[in-house]
Amino acid sequence: MARPPDTSALLLDECLGRYAVRRVLEDAGERVEVHADHFRPGTPDDELIPAVAAHGWIFVTKDKAIRRHSAEYQAVTASRAAVLILTGKDMSGRASGEALVKAMPRLRRLLGGHDRPFVATISRSGGIVIRSGRRLAAGKR
Repeated sequence: MARPPDTSALLLDECLGRYAVRRVLEDAGERVEVHADHFRPGTPDDELIPAVAAHGWIFVTKDKAIRRHSAEYQAVTASRAAVLILTGKDMSGRASGEALVKAMPRLRRLLGGHDRPFVATISRSGGIVIRSGRRLAAGKR
């Protein structure tokens, strides 16, 4: 039996700002939460990620170091988080939002076919690459 499409909200890290990325995503019909609405400024990622995962949200950031910092990556795996890292250099808020909108169809397929935790990167063109995580077993899809 096919898994239903994932309807998780995207939680935008504070490095993505409060308005431009959110506006582009909401205009495209996506559910969006913003760091500043739920967390204090500067909340460490190893505290933030488990809270985001507990809500069932998908954490979106530009912080590529999450995969390399052991405390942050342990928070991803222990909390079974879904993390998306935008990789395009010098992208404006609007461009970041547009990259995420382009990635949403693939992201929905990814969420239906991969178990959490996972870390994926999203390019400026909306391409997604899984950096860590595993596919669901055939019976769990």
